[in-house]
Amino acid sequence: MKKIVELELVEKMWEQFTNLGQYESNIIDTTNQSIKQSVLKIKAEIEKKTFLLTISL
Repeated sequence: MKKIVELELVEKMWEQFTNLGQYESNIIDTTNQSIKQSVLKIKAEIEKKTFLLTISL
């Protein structure tokens, strides 16, 4: 039963992340990076304020 629940959760998360709309450009692809590389990239982008989100009214 636990594996079924986990699978359903992963499928739900996949659906939510397949179309990010206006936030699509904020994605950092870490597929082929180590954890250290990913952390360094994310920290660098935070310092540059590259991916600040704005409020749209």
